[in-house]
Amino acid sequence: MTLIESLPEVTIEKPYIIIEGRSIPADADLFYLGEYGLYNKIKYALETWNKVIIEFKFKYYNTISQRYLTSIMLLFDKYSSYVDLTVNWYYESAGRDTDYDMKEYGEEYQELINTKINILKR
Repeated sequence: MTLIESLPEVTIEKPYIIIEGRSIPADADLFYLGEYGLYNKIKYALETWNKVIIEFKFKYYNTISQRYLTSIMLLFDKYSSYVDLTVNWYYESAGRDTDYDMKEYGEEYQELINTKINILKR
């Protein structure tokens, strides 16, 4: 697996922030918390945009990534009263190949925060 394959693809095009793919970063601190890391990009959008639609489309993420995603989820409650925020959590759904683990992860994040997370089939 190359370095690029271990990082999720992040697309930022106002009002969307789309995170998709696999998250197995070699340096999770840099990817998630660095000066230009995902946490700061999302925080900036929440502070400056009127409307933010965040879409999580993970195929897989590791335990370290989960810790950083939890921090990002907690941001949503902090800013949801100031911005029109939509959070979508996608999971693969193709008959027997439904990714129930990814669906459950989205449900667990929903239990953690007050901001509504839409759990959606892909």
